[in-house]
Amino acid sequence: MRSSAVEHLVHTEGVTGSIPVASTNLPRYCNIVNDANRYANETVGDPAYALKLFQRVITGSLETIKIVRGLPPLDIREPKATVEGSRPLEPTH
Repeated sequence: MRSSAVEHLVHTEGVTGSIPVASTNLPRYCNIVNDANRYANETVGDPAYALKLFQRVITGSLETIKIVRGLPPLDIREPKATVEGSRPLEPTH
């Protein structure tokens, strides 16, 4: 059975509460600080904001997997053979 990328990460890496911060190459004179912890404290007022946001994304992904697995299989039919030189009808939306 194939697993999704999220399932693979959860099972191989686990959720440790440590979120890697992406590095950026900003010029020193721009005064922009790429610091998720500072943003969480100063703007949101919650030091655990980044972790909670990450957990919500993972939860949403796992719930989506459950929903998709519960869907009935698709009945995809091949288009009927056409007369030589004609094209099959395009589906209308």
